[in-house]
Amino acid sequence: MRCVSPAMVRINSTDYAVDVSAQAGADWKHDLWAALCSAPVS
Repeated sequence: MRCVSPAMVRINSTDYAVDVSAQAGADWKHDLWAALCSAPVS
């Protein structure tokens, strides 16, 4: 998982680029990235 540019998620050793400008629900990779990178940190 990379939250900074270039954004990407890794599934089973495969990196997938994330279009950070995509609409929520349009792309599973964006939704996963947004959920993990936008989570509040305590």
